[in-house]
Amino acid sequence: MKQVLKRNGIFTLLQVLVTGGVYFFLYKYLLDSIGVDLLGVWSLVLVSVASARLSELGFASSVVKFVAKYRAKGNENKASEITETALVTVFSIILIVSILSYYPLQVVLGFLIPQEKVSYALILLPFALITLCINTVSGVMMAGLDGCQRMDIRNVLMMSGILINLGLVIILLPDFGFIALAYSQLFQSLFILLTAWVFLRKELPSFHLMAKWRKNVFLEIWRYSITFQFTSVISMTYEPVTKGLLSYFGGLPMVGYYEMANRMVMQIRSLIVSVNRIFVPAVAEIVEIDVNRVKLLYLKTYDMFFSINLLLFGFLIVAVPAISDIWMGDSNQVFIVFSWLLVVGWMINTFAGSAFFFNQGAGSLRPNLIAHSLICVLNVTLGLFLGFVFGGFGVVIGWSLSLVVGSILLLIQYHLFNEIPMAQLIPESGWNTLLLVTFASSVVFGAIYLFDLHGANALLVCSVVYAVIVMLGLFMTLIGKRILALLS
Repeated sequence: MKQVLKRNGIFTLLQVLVTGGVYFFLYKYLLDSIGVDLLGVWSLVLVSVASARLSELGFASSVVKFVAKYRAKGNENKASEITETALVTVFSIILIVSILSYYPLQVVLGFLIPQEKVSYALILLPFALITLCINTVSGVMMAGLDGCQRMDIRNVLMMSGILINLGLVIILLPDFGFIALAYSQLFQSLFILLTAWVFLRKELPSFHLMAKWRKNVFLEIWRYSITFQFTSVISMTYEPVTKGLLSYFGGLPMVGYYEMANRMVMQIRSLIVSVNRIFVPAVAEIVEIDVNRVKLLYLKTYDMFFSINLLLFGFLIVAVPAISDIWMGDSNQVFIVFSWLLVVGWMINTFAGSAFFFNQGAGSLRPNLIAHSLICVLNVTLGLFLGFVFGGFGVVIGWSLSLVVGSILLLIQYHLFNEIPMAQLIPESGWNTLLLVTFASSVVFGAIYLFDLHGANALLVCSVVYAVIVMLGLFMTLIGKRILALLS
């Protein structure tokens, strides 16, 4: 199990790093090529279409748990039946919903996007819906690979797909214009669909090309999937609500800058969350064998990820001004403020990542649902109120506060339910890391402003100074020893 987790973790980290690098280059290229307004249009179309995925009822995510469960019991035929039934169910629903939502989405986009830019959104819309259907089906197959503990394969396919997308955008955009974004994403989705099927067949030979739907299997995973989907439905409203309010109170350019800031912060967050996600099938297996091992595994992972979380987000806080200089050519205050607000919200949310995924693997989904429901309600109410008061900045402040409150609630609930002392919400090593990050960040900010550094020079100084201070500090703490043990 340890070697499997290490392999999956390494490839997951690699995928996040590659994806982050690609998106950094892609967004800068699009900003220079089509401008921030059309970047905002593209973002709104994608997030509007993604709302149709709410209809997949959580079956794709259920595949991970149930495939892992039945493989742990040695029943690979049942694991294949789970995957096939989920695939047929999801494809049927998403196809119908995509067709029915085409015209309503046109109305929604017409409301959110200025009249002179609506035509661009309508060009993208049909391609985005087709891509959504393909991605939803391939998502079930990817979930099957996850359940087979082959997240390494999944991540290789994801890396290949994003690189193909980048290459096609660069090749097609000069000749085809804005529509090239749709062409490149469609080709990427087809590539992932076909390759995911090939590799899933190798892991589950009984998985058929012509998938069959089985009523008894459907009923077995229904309860888990519907509870999971309620959580997914709620979480998938976050981005449309935030961007919709931001478009209304702040305008399309603010949506574009928010998209870039959010993408950047989410890539850093993905370094931790993606590795945390590998514990879902692991916990699902352990629960079937020895439930007492789950608490011990949680404490070890929470302790380690808490400090890594602080280190990564601490670096991002000091690097944001330099990234703005490089990405946009100047110190864009909207981008910088949005980035810092999102860092605070998502950092606290990421602390609760272990609790969320351990609940998911153990089949205890109600706490996750409650926490996400609270975040949703707060996002709408705070976004509206603060949006009226502070405009677009108020919307993002409300969103960040919502994440903080809901995430802390989930953490407290998990510790109470599993009889973990509240003092361990901040592990002993976490206090040391917090002091280390505070000191390193202060030194970096001081150096940047003392020597008036900007752009690449500021980022270089930020990276080197922060890394040196952190590395020296890590070797003097318990978390440093644990990271070295993990890598050995």
